[in-house]
Amino acid sequence: MSQGKLIGRPSAGRLNMFFYDPKLKKKLPYYDTFPLVLPLESISGGFMGLNFHYLPYLLRFRLLERLQKFADGGMKSTTKFEATYDDVKGINLIKPTIKKYLYSHVRSQFLRIDFDEAALAVYLPVQQFRKAGTSRVWSDSRRMI
Repeated sequence: MSQGKLIGRPSAGRLNMFFYDPKLKKKLPYYDTFPLVLPLESISGGFMGLNFHYLPYLLRFRLLERLQKFADGGMKSTTKFEATYDDVKGINLIKPTIKKYLYSHVRSQFLRIDFDEAALAVYLPVQQFRKAGTSRVWSDSRRMI
């Protein structure tokens, strides 16, 4: 985190990593405390986005490929995804990844992942699930798709 591009709010159109402590963690079957999220829309007090960690590595990459059509140009660091929930809701891979995040429960700055680093970022094994292991989370996600 200390070596990247840290910002105070999530970077729209780019992947972001941050530490998170969910408001409803006692009710959730499991959750990720270090999400990798592509923000899609603002919500009251936060944002909604796609957390790639809820998918196994190959499916993360496939989702990233499907989202390429929403990129505004080339494999440059300045390229952004221009997608809303309405744009992506028909992609079957997103169902397990849609999450809401409240700013009051964010526990760090946001690490911006530039477009040209996105493919590498989705393969990093940095998910930090609580209350369940990665294999259960990914198994549940496969069933949702």
